[in-house]
Amino acid sequence: MVCRLTVYDGDHVTYIDANKGDHLLSLLKENEIPIDSTCNGNVTCGRCKVIATGLVGTLTEQEMALLTPEEVERGVRLACMVRIDGNAKVYLIKE
Repeated sequence: MVCRLTVYDGDHVTYIDANKGDHLLSLLKENEIPIDSTCNGNVTCGRCKVIATGLVGTLTEQEMALLTPEEVERGVRLACMVRIDGNAKVYLIKE
């Protein structure tokens, strides 16, 4: 199933066609959208933070270990752990 991923980077918006089950970090890199991922998706650095809404996989224990309670409450996710389940919106976080 083809899904529409809308990526917001400040005022810039990018639309990406994705397949159900795709990893968000891979999609961002394939589409040359800059995102910090020092560990290359190995879930150890916690630097690929985004806010992901819509049809995405659920928050994992691995993510929760790398996010603060405030970030979890705000909907922050790690792009390396987000799977696309349908149409979704992603907001890049600039720290």
